[in-house]
Amino acid sequence: MSDITEGLGSAVEGAMAGRAVEPGHGEKGSQTDALAEGACLNCGAAPAGNYCQNCGQSTNIHRSIAAIGHDLIHGVLHLDGKLWRTLPLLAFKPGKLTRRYIDGERAKFVSPMAMFLFSVFLMFALFQALGISTPTDVSGSASEQVDQLVAAESDRLDAQVLELDTQLANDDLTPAERESLELQMQERLSEIDLLDARATGISEWLMASGSSGVEDLQAAAEAEIADARERLAAMPAGSPEHNDLSAEIAIAQRGLDSLRAIDLQASPDAAEDPNAPDSDTSGTDLAEGKTGISMIDNIVAKWRENPSLMLYKMQNNAYKFSWLLIPLSIPFVGLMFLWKRRFGAYDHAIFVTYSLAFMSLLYIAISLLGRIGFGENLLLFGSLIIPPLHMYKQLRGTYQLGRLSALWRLIMLMFFIAIVIALFAQALLVLGGY
Repeated sequence: MSDITEGLGSAVEGAMAGRAVEPGHGEKGSQTDALAEGACLNCGAAPAGNYCQNCGQSTNIHRSIAAIGHDLIHGVLHLDGKLWRTLPLLAFKPGKLTRRYIDGERAKFVSPMAMFLFSVFLMFALFQALGISTPTDVSGSASEQVDQLVAAESDRLDAQVLELDTQLANDDLTPAERESLELQMQERLSEIDLLDARATGISEWLMASGSSGVEDLQAAAEAEIADARERLAAMPAGSPEHNDLSAEIAIAQRGLDSLRAIDLQASPDAAEDPNAPDSDTSGTDLAEGKTGISMIDNIVAKWRENPSLMLYKMQNNAYKFSWLLIPLSIPFVGLMFLWKRRFGAYDHAIFVTYSLAFMSLLYIAISLLGRIGFGENLLLFGSLIIPPLHMYKQLRGTYQLGRLSALWRLIMLMFFIAIVIALFAQALLVLGGY
């Protein structure tokens, strides 16, 4: 599945999630051939209009494919009057929007959670479609060394082929000498073909399998070489099959020797005398990066073994658990209003959720403008200036603060944001370890 298709799927998923938590009150009802009489088909009450006053179900019960298409488009795009009333206020008067929603004007606007879910899912979907993501192609030292070894082996074989080609150009060669050189040339060309066929993808496999990849490849190579030598012994000497298999064994043996060298470089302790007496390992855990806490040590070991996979899991979990930013942020916002008892946790939750929704929409806009070639300097300036200005306006309007009160709280809030991001990153690290 392409990144664009996955991105569209994520956008639809976010829209549907936002729609699921968004109340339907305040939306314009469709024209209906309302039931002139009879009970509501959902709860049994007698409806008084287009909607049942008891359960809220529409009295217009559709039974057509066109109605299903309408519901899908409406559920995904949510293009009704509430959205267009919410977006301008969220962008330019966030404090007024937040305050009005807290004070009870809720049917007019998209709820904070619905806006947050939609914007976050849309942001990650867009990033995926545009190829904006955390780099997960983290090559370990083993894979890099394998690439270098393959390149070195290729250069060595090319040099031998060039030398043989030069020798074969000599007209003074005897038939026996020419036959010997041609045989060597055939062997070198066979080794090059084997290298091209077998080396492709080795470094990627090592990157995916982590530090154990070298050891696994080494064990597999030893078994293959042993089996090949048994088959070689049963073949007639000088036959084409014998020559091909001999060349394969030679290149496999050189690769095995190189893998052993990689293993020793990755684990220098393995080169120590195995007969040496065991030393006291007490107190070495800290030097080895171990904390003594099994959960933390397990996560650290997974990061060391396969950083690419862990980065991918962090990226994948970032949008799934983005809602964690809300409960993480509420206590820090509350610290700034400890002596203002009229502002409670609910007020802070609405403030945080609308703010996060706007930031997601902002970076969606910046990403799109950047993709179409808008000035990079202007986009960078906007990404640095707009967020604090927006939070300043939202603080003033939501909590009815003066300029100075909003300013010092903004400074504190910027500091708290750094803490929340660090806590969220740690949460993703822990989640990625399972």
